[in-house]
Amino acid sequence: MLDITIEQMNAFHAVATCGSFSQAGKRIFRTQSAVSIQIAKLEDSLNEKLFHRTTRTIELTDAGKVMLRYVAKIKTLLEEAGQEIMDMGKLERGRLIISTSDTTA
Repeated sequence: MLDITIEQMNAFHAVATCGSFSQAGKRIFRTQSAVSIQIAKLEDSLNEKLFHRTTRTIELTDAGKVMLRYVAKIKTLLEEAGQEIMDMGKLERGRLIISTSDTTA
């Protein structure tokens, strides 16, 4: 089983969509070095490089493209779960049980 944290997924998603470690850091309110550390940990966990890095550009590797698809799905599922739980708290979703006596029915 992979040991991947939400923090690593968020950092990866931000870098992949921003195309920059510094812009990703701004988006997720982390320093560039903190983002770099999270990406390094994620790459170590996967034993695979996720980005082709040059001094000017960052591109996803094939493994990075696969990871981006799955991270996007995971983020969507987490958002849906959070929304469903909030809806339950507002009584907008959940189970309603209505019962009545035989004579009233």
